[in-house]
Amino acid sequence: MIVFRDLYKSFGTKHVLRGINLTVHEGETLFIIGASGTGKSVTIKHLVGLLKPDAGEIWLDGEEITHYDERQFMNVRKKCSMVFQNPALFDSLSVGENVAFPLRRHTKLSDAEIRERVGENLALVNMAGSGDAMPHEISGSMAKRVSLARSIALRPKYLLYDEPTTGADPITANTLNALIKDMARKLKVTSIVVSHDMESVRQVADRVAMLYQGNFIYDGKPSELSTTDNGFVRQFVSGSAEGPMAD
Repeated sequence: MIVFRDLYKSFGTKHVLRGINLTVHEGETLFIIGASGTGKSVTIKHLVGLLKPDAGEIWLDGEEITHYDERQFMNVRKKCSMVFQNPALFDSLSVGENVAFPLRRHTKLSDAEIRERVGENLALVNMAGSGDAMPHEISGSMAKRVSLARSIALRPKYLLYDEPTTGADPITANTLNALIKDMARKLKVTSIVVSHDMESVRQVADRVAMLYQGNFIYDGKPSELSTTDNGFVRQFVSGSAEGPMAD
């Protein structure tokens, strides 16, 4: 489905990705974890063409995409929708028009069909009936849900979440975790979630891959994180200030 093969990326003298290899399987929810600055978000931004690798390959549904131009990546972005940490709603548009935006831009659906799709999407994120509200009239938690509704408007095959629960209170975080699971189940999407929230990992992940110093040092089940032989992984999971990461 998605394969990162020997992918390298540096910013100046900072080597962020040092030949990573990762396969994402159809239908799974994969969490990419690791400390801040390890390249988690950098990894998934390559998939939608927001960054270009220095070397390596990315395969999406049997096609190598790193050489794609901007026009070709527009089609990739319809298939791989990214949910950013900041909802980034258009302040001048209503909730419904925010969700309708990609439909108006990238489809030939009629106004009636768009209204129906917007209603379906808002219902999927538990925001039914809120289409006429303006962004400043809803809470931060609701704004994140509207952002998710907009991200699924084109019915993507893959959903990429960039730190979805960062800055969220526990109730909002639990709501977002439940929505990630709902999207995977109801829309049959494959999900990649960038996060350092271990509670989210425990609630949602089918599989976990941990980045450390430019490479994946763990790839396996969430239940085996705390018992792995890798001390770096155990320290990260426990949140301990003492261990190999502190050396």
